[in-house]
Amino acid sequence: MTGWRLGYSAAPAHIAKYIKLIQDHTASNATTFCQYGAIEALTGDQGFISDLREEYDFRRQYVYSRLAAMPKIKVVEPKGAFYFFLDTSELGMGSLDLCEKLLDRYKVAAVPGIAFGNDKAIRISYCTSLDVLKEGLDRLEDFCKKH
Repeated sequence: MTGWRLGYSAAPAHIAKYIKLIQDHTASNATTFCQYGAIEALTGDQGFISDLREEYDFRRQYVYSRLAAMPKIKVVEPKGAFYFFLDTSELGMGSLDLCEKLLDRYKVAAVPGIAFGNDKAIRISYCTSLDVLKEGLDRLEDFCKKH
């Protein structure tokens, strides 16, 4: 369900009232298939979760070890998401320019940090196969060595 942006909140009634007001004016309702998917996710077989958690932990550790060894990149190991937020200030360019160059020249997709309030950072995901991660990290490392 990654990317469906479906969620719920649990809050005291006086706070939930304001959460609802904000939600009512910022987004429409979740589509029917998302609602049924959420029901299944919450009530269906949960057996696969431990295997998936181990796989993502392996990817997280792999990506972290690669990023930590790259020149001109500073990284903090994430503990709860499948994203890395990289300090790219030593590359000497803003996050929009950096992401554009990575995509155009190296076919590496990243999200500009300016979207999160930091123009000297980028966000990358490790929510893909190990083969794709290896290729992307090889390309990112090549970019860092040349800039």
